[in-house]
Amino acid sequence: MATIVTIIIATLILFVVLPYNWFLVCRRRIKNGRAKIEDQLKRRHEIVSCFLEIMKKCAETERDVFDIATAVYVRAVSTRNMEDKSLAEDHITSAMKSLLSVANNYPDITSNQKFLKLQQELMNAQKRIQCACRLYNADVMLYNIFRERFPTSIVASIVGFDQEDIFKIGILEEQ
Repeated sequence: MATIVTIIIATLILFVVLPYNWFLVCRRRIKNGRAKIEDQLKRRHEIVSCFLEIMKKCAETERDVFDIATAVYVRAVSTRNMEDKSLAEDHITSAMKSLLSVANNYPDITSNQKFLKLQQELMNAQKRIQCACRLYNADVMLYNIFRERFPTSIVASIVGFDQEDIFKIGILEEQ
């Protein structure tokens, strides 16, 4: 009788407790990865804000590009959901490409040391975001695979470990 109880307890530990604990570790890693991405995005938003200030000088003739970039920036800063944040950040990347393209038409802006420094900071921020995304997406992929495999899929559905979304962001090339 004691052997049967031991086997049942060992089976429960093997098929329920260990997967549950692994899910908890994965969730913590995903939450940590999400926080790292958000920190890098905040830094990028600060840089974009500074760009918008510099670009106000040419806003009169390039009003539409400036207005779009400003609207996209405001939307990206206020987005909380990771899926919506990914889309908003893609829009920021597109807006920044347009803004940098417009800036190239104004030699007084592109020769400005502050502008050049911000441009370099933006490229560095982009690289850090890409790195944080790769790590986050690797954790999400492992979590989702583990969540779909048998018998851990049973534990995931019982406990409510839902599928996580990867985070995609467009790349801003150096000008």
